[in-house]
Amino acid sequence: MRIVSYAIIILLFPVLLNAQEMQENWHEQEFEQSAMRTETSDMPDLPDNIGNRNPERYPVNQLTEEQMISWGLLSPLQIHAFLWYRKTVGELISLMELQSVPYWNPDLIRQLIPLLKLSGEADRMPGIRQRWKEGRHSLTYRTGAKSTDPDTLQNRMPQLLTYRFNFRNLMQWGITLESDAGESRRPDHASGYVSLSRKGYVKQLIAGDYTVSLGQGLVHWQGHAFGLGTGMLSSYRQGAVFKPHSGRDENRFHRGFALSLGKEKWELSLCYSKQRIDANKIQDSSMQSISISSFPISGLHRTLQEREDKHAVNQIAGGGRLGWQSNRFRIFFNAMHTQFDYSVVKRDLPYNRYETTGKVYGNASLDATWFNRAGMFFTEWGVDRQLDRAITAGWLKSLDSKVDLSILYRNISPAYQAWQTNCLSQSGEAKNEKGLFFNILCAPSAAHRFEGFMDFYNHPWLKANVDGPSQASAATLQYQWKPNKKTEWTIRWQQDTKSANAQSVDQATRMIQQHRITRWRCHLSFSPLEPITLRIRHEISIVKTGQNAPEKGSLSYVEFICKPMMRNYSVSLRLTLFESGGYDSRIYAYERDLPAFHTIPAFFGAGSRIYGVVGWKWNKTIHLSAKWLADWRSAKLQQEWRLQISWQLNRDA
Repeated sequence: MRIVSYAIIILLFPVLLNAQEMQENWHEQEFEQSAMRTETSDMPDLPDNIGNRNPERYPVNQLTEEQMISWGLLSPLQIHAFLWYRKTVGELISLMELQSVPYWNPDLIRQLIPLLKLSGEADRMPGIRQRWKEGRHSLTYRTGAKSTDPDTLQNRMPQLLTYRFNFRNLMQWGITLESDAGESRRPDHASGYVSLSRKGYVKQLIAGDYTVSLGQGLVHWQGHAFGLGTGMLSSYRQGAVFKPHSGRDENRFHRGFALSLGKEKWELSLCYSKQRIDANKIQDSSMQSISISSFPISGLHRTLQEREDKHAVNQIAGGGRLGWQSNRFRIFFNAMHTQFDYSVVKRDLPYNRYETTGKVYGNASLDATWFNRAGMFFTEWGVDRQLDRAITAGWLKSLDSKVDLSILYRNISPAYQAWQTNCLSQSGEAKNEKGLFFNILCAPSAAHRFEGFMDFYNHPWLKANVDGPSQASAATLQYQWKPNKKTEWTIRWQQDTKSANAQSVDQATRMIQQHRITRWRCHLSFSPLEPITLRIRHEISIVKTGQNAPEKGSLSYVEFICKPMMRNYSVSLRLTLFESGGYDSRIYAYERDLPAFHTIPAFFGAGSRIYGVVGWKWNKTIHLSAKWLADWRSAKLQQEWRLQISWQLNRDA
């Protein structure tokens, strides 16, 4: 299999020498890296405006900080630089003027141009009538099927129906109805919201389902966020405090109301929620008391046990933030309270010593950000109900548009407890970790780009599969070369070193040994013709645990993408060949999929995978897209297909 993988690249190599530039989607790299960090492919959806066939266009002179954050493309320094430039220079008279904004480079501007347009007076905010008249309506239906054992319930097709209205995130409403494969044919999950922003003193008002993201994720964070990695966005958490819940997650959101009020430099945000969520309940031997052992997050309700866990407990939550901000400094006090019907009780194991027991989570924090000539400094100090502490602090600096630096320190007590956190740590959770993270990005010219990071961290207390305090490190180095406008080479090296229990069955406490994973990737994207892009990747993974022999894995794929200009269709095809010695040497690869849908499968064992994605624009408002894939591994063939129909009406095009 490995010989075939190399042959694919060798046969196509002569073509590559005459190829031209094609820029790869930044989010694909971030999703793949997050999958490797968190060891799961259950990643959040892409932001609404990224990858959308008809993205909303925002008046450049009326852009708000929240709107720019929602794109997921701009670092906090770039957002601050734009707002400072517009306030200092005045209203922009041309989009070409964006080249004068500090820290904005041509590649970034090219990505943002489809989202922007010129506007009138900078201080004019659209009224309710204009928002309703110029907003975008969208209706989407998605279904599919997967070949599985016919004796299971999984042959039932998933169903998804969504309706959305959105005017530049200033006025929104929507509804989601969904049933996963194997669930009842009636909607298993229903969600809806109404949101109004920037109306008088009301910065935002949401009724229905929404997410809450506070500070740097030590107290509470349900919004879209990536883990530690390359790039400035991986060193700082930024997102809307309250955001309408428009995704398919059935547990990580709140249901109730959220209100943000702002006057001059002050802001007050409050929320209240009451809903039923999935939980696994257990009774003691005397059948006298009930407790919660875990909270399933898959949202699947196919089997009898899964249906018993559905909406098993009540969750009541409330909190918010109060703060002051100026052009250069901002400080906020954050708080969140969560309560359940029953106490949470974990198994009596050493690594669960500091896990939450009881019905209540309560957390508060103080987070601050300061911009000056030396860069951007930020910190958050959090405490829980027992006054256990969690601290994160960092520094971001853009020397110019070519060099970015960042440093992040975190110190989270093993006893610190919080509900639904997503901070900047290797695990993503605010618990049991100390570390120091360094990140650098250097683009000396348009043709060359270097980026990488190093992270040294330790876990002061035991973890699952690690019977003792442990130390670890992670490092990544990536080089991108764009010799011309249609070609892009990427070479990536990554190494993670962790501690793990030695495989032994005759010891109550196992010996701890080093577990090192090294990955090499070579990726090429080029466009021999204007509408055609070819992508080729080869990646290897080497896992070394203690004195054991290395476990190796490899993956190669060839992808063909055709998007003709002024045509109403697009086609993507990919063939992937993979081989690994086990699950530890698995490799993740982001796959193109239907709009507003993503796939990041883990490749292990030996086999191949082929898929095709077709998009067709029937007319100006109706879009059809479909995906078919076949996966051969372990002498078994699994086939899958998805179909999506979208209707969009955008009067503000």
